[in-house]
Amino acid sequence: MFGGPNGAGKTTLIRQIMGLLRPTSGRVRVLGVDPFMEQHVVRKNVGYVPQSPLTFPAHKVSEVLEYVVDLAGEKRVRVYELLKLLDLEDAKNVLGYQLSLGQRKLLLIAMALAKNPRILVLDEPTTFVDIIRKRVVWETILKLRSQNKTMLLVSHDVEEVKRLCDRVYVMFSGRVVYNGGITDISKLGGVELRIYTHKPSEVAKKIKHGVTMTQENTLLVSYTTLSEALKDLSSLADLSANGLELKLVLEYPSITSALLSIVDSR
Repeated sequence: MFGGPNGAGKTTLIRQIMGLLRPTSGRVRVLGVDPFMEQHVVRKNVGYVPQSPLTFPAHKVSEVLEYVVDLAGEKRVRVYELLKLLDLEDAKNVLGYQLSLGQRKLLLIAMALAKNPRILVLDEPTTFVDIIRKRVVWETILKLRSQNKTMLLVSHDVEEVKRLCDRVYVMFSGRVVYNGGITDISKLGGVELRIYTHKPSEVAKKIKHGVTMTQENTLLVSYTTLSEALKDLSSLADLSANGLELKLVLEYPSITSALLSIVDSR
């Protein structure tokens, strides 16, 4: 997965991987070759889903898939497999201009899968897709992942990243500023402690190792390390023992918070 703010360079990198742009510095290799110089390798082995929901306005969904399947040298039965896989059976006779934005995106995914590619490049695959069909896309991607299919996914959807990705790369100003496992990234920036109490000011006096932010009946405390949080928890245990009612929630920051902390530190 690649994440980062708009303009970070994610789509530019995808275009380089697809052989549509030549890098101004460094190099890109796909299956061991330069994709710009060996575009036939990319066309044969890489499936690409663009960010924009493009369409073929005068052609039916089934006609578009038949053309792509024939071009890939696959059997026509592949069309029906893809229609079923991506929940497009009811739309098979619908013309492109009649499709919703979400259906157009699903058709693009079906087209990318038509040739059974070795590598799948997905640029925000569920943008414009409703929540029901979004789950269809997720299930499809998870199925492909279980088949050891190599996939590069660009997404701003935190839940999508958590469900689908094994490794995360964050880009900023054209550079990768972080890469790590999906579990690791949620641990960036330390830990957070939420304290629910009717006396937040009294509880705040006991916080010695964290940085607090007070809301109504809630204290949000940020720590660099888990050990710092545990030290304050000992002090809070004394308050609870003396009769002050507290509800404590200790957690790592969300992936969104982690990504923002990476970008803000640059």
